Amino acid sequence: MSLLALLMWPLPARAVDAEALPLDQHGFTHVVAAMVRDRGCAVTVTAPLQLAVACTGGAGSSVSLARAWGVWESDPSARGTALEAAAGSADLVDRIGHPEAGRLRLVVRSGAQLHALAQRRPDDPPAAWPITRDLWAVLVLDAPSALGFVGRTELGRLGIDRDTARDAAIENLREAFPAPVQQGDGPVYMLEADGAYDASLLLHPDLWVGRAARSGGLLYAATPDPGVMLWADGSRPEALATLRAVVAQATRAGGSLGDGIVQWSEQGWSLVEP
Repeated sequence: MSLLALLMWPLPARAVDAEALPLDQHGFTHVVAAMVRDRGCAVTVTAPLQLAVACTGGAGSSVSLARAWGVWESDPSARGTALEAAAGSADLVDRIGHPEAGRLRLVVRSGAQLHALAQRRPDDPPAAWPITRDLWAVLVLDAPSALGFVGRTELGRLGIDRDTARDAAIENLREAFPAPVQQGDGPVYMLEADGAYDASLLLHPDLWVGRAARSGGLLYAATPDPGVMLWADGSRPEALATLRAVVAQATRAGGSLGDGIVQWSEQGWSLVEP
């Protein structure tokens, strides 16, 4: 499959065929509880549409399923989505309420996306560090169904400062993705993690030191979308132009991180001006 075709792959989504399930509030609650248990969490049904969930030990967290139940009742075609959303939110509420440093990660977001995240929690914005003038590394806690952005509140629960959390997140990326799959025949290649963290590979320095050495020190990269990590061997004269063309294609296809190209050096990434 060509590189451009790979860019167009949709991210996998788990579907639940639930339209025909005749559930009342009690039954809905127990189905969601079973789904959360399948994710490795302890669950107690405390009332219809109310769970006590413990994914990480401790006392657990109280989770309301009222919003998901509203979707279930109002839109039969979205019932599978309602179940998945309910199970995912229950899992996430507990994992964010009981954070662990081993689940810290960094994700890449644009300046506009970071601004939108900060507006949702203006008193406690997510911790973030600039990569270039419009790309940011943003601290998150990983959970099976979602990512939780980490600010002062979560850092306080972890008992660590911003820089320690960032170092832990980079180390966790190293451990989670020591050898990502590489696709393409060059001069442009794609590195694949798991969809949620493909662009985060930009922040995994071990991946770039060896590649830069093999390309004579000249290496370009781009992350047009959180699910896309591209790099180009700068020793080949057509590398930069080819990478620009691929990034333009990805941006037209809906990439949300922009069309910037960066260049690797021992000091990290710097923006390649148009």
